[in-house]
Amino acid sequence: MNLRGKPYKFLNIGCSSIQADCLNKIISFDDLIWLKHVNNNDYSGNWSVVALTCPAEHRDAHPILQSFAIESTDKWIDLPILSELPEIQSLLTAIKCPLKSVRLMKLAPQSEVKAHRDHGISLDNHQARLHVALSTNDDVQFMVGGLRVPSVKGELYYVDVDQLHSVRNESDEDWIHLVIDCEVNDWLLEQLGMEPLSVEQSSAVKTLNMDEAVAELRSTADDILDYNYEDLYQNKATVDRLSQALQQLTAIKPYPEIHSGEDETITRSGRAISMLSAARCADDYMRTQVFLQGVYRAIMDKSESVRHKLSILYVGTGPYGLLITPLLHRLPDCDITMVDIHQESVECLNNLLQYLGNPSQVKQVTCSDIFQWQPENSRQYDIIISETMLAMLKHEPQVEIFRYVYPWLKQDGLLIPESIDIGLRLENAMDGKADEKIDLGWIARLNLSSLSEKVSDKSDFFSGQVSVPGNGEQYLKGLTRIQVYEDCWLEENQSGLTLPATLARLDTNKTNQISYRYESAELPDFCFDFID
Repeated sequence: MNLRGKPYKFLNIGCSSIQADCLNKIISFDDLIWLKHVNNNDYSGNWSVVALTCPAEHRDAHPILQSFAIESTDKWIDLPILSELPEIQSLLTAIKCPLKSVRLMKLAPQSEVKAHRDHGISLDNHQARLHVALSTNDDVQFMVGGLRVPSVKGELYYVDVDQLHSVRNESDEDWIHLVIDCEVNDWLLEQLGMEPLSVEQSSAVKTLNMDEAVAELRSTADDILDYNYEDLYQNKATVDRLSQALQQLTAIKPYPEIHSGEDETITRSGRAISMLSAARCADDYMRTQVFLQGVYRAIMDKSESVRHKLSILYVGTGPYGLLITPLLHRLPDCDITMVDIHQESVECLNNLLQYLGNPSQVKQVTCSDIFQWQPENSRQYDIIISETMLAMLKHEPQVEIFRYVYPWLKQDGLLIPESIDIGLRLENAMDGKADEKIDLGWIARLNLSSLSEKVSDKSDFFSGQVSVPGNGEQYLKGLTRIQVYEDCWLEENQSGLTLPATLARLDTNKTNQISYRYESAELPDFCFDFID
């Protein structure tokens, strides 16, 4: 459907503005804590962000997640800092459409945001981005679709960021914009001089009946499998549809209006996240796509290399069985066993499988702590799947689950993900320039090779030392990358699982070595010692 009555690349919509005497008050506000933008490949120089709203599930999270969380959500909340900026609150009140992400963005002098598209943030997708320039001048080139956006301080502009756009700050001043993502409604279309939504258009995200939801789940999975890996980044809208179909089929609301304590479980070797937290993982759109592609290719490749019916064990399914259930209509005949620790997740999963016609491939869905479960008759599996992790293998039981289930894997079996790599990096603590990064190397790799060495060894799974080059004040960053299967990788910043973690601030002129070890316990984590 096409909502665009006029092909605007940008437009001053004039419904509200911030007065000149208020602009300096905002940009000089002392409590603003600017975070370096995580998309390092998209800019040169210094580009930073202050989040004013965030997804509800990240209300108590680290500011990096609040600022850069990439999963889709329908529930956004104001962060406390917004209450200290009444001029911005007043402008937001004048915008009569549902607001999502609201943030301040700053591009330093002699810096550039490279040409890119924010796929899916478009009128056709019922989303829009609004800009208010707080600090700018004529030496800043803000280009959209080959046209230059005027540098008018305080005025509210619609900008079509689904088109190719870039910013080059050739001035000696910071370029600071208030950036607002919102949902398209009749009010916004009126400001743009466009026709209101029809009944059909206003129900673009409609409630499906169960047969329609099943068809939607299968068609979106087909779309994901058919995409080239290089194009997955622009496929967020498809993952949103897949997630909505799963919510419809399970009656789960991943982002409840009332936020309460969730029923996570602490196992002997890590935290098993709650049912709702597991459901929200579907909205991490690159994670969902890369895992679905990798799992599907692994199963199809393995089925072609053996003469027997494949046996698959899936540990930590959550309520959706996300890495398997969307694929069932395309999978060959096989025997799949699913295990999850939470009864409510198992009940949701069983209901979902009923709507899918109780696929013949699924032989067993069991509620159990995997560390207290054993396969029948000492059975071994061709493929074992488990994605039970956070970045840096922190707190969740991925390592010990793999160590525990490894003996059940056939000699030529596949473990999914195939490899999880952990690395360290130093970054300049003063200005964070990209060219000031010093990689210290990959310090840990969880794969079949490391498991074969550690399956009966109860010592620390990973340990060692790295040398530190003297280069002044540096942040120590922890890196994570995931090889789901063959060339299906989740790289840095593509997912919540691969966001760099700030581990410490070091004076590298005094610290010569870093000693590390991975401790498996109720809350597993890497521990570091800094040696002079």
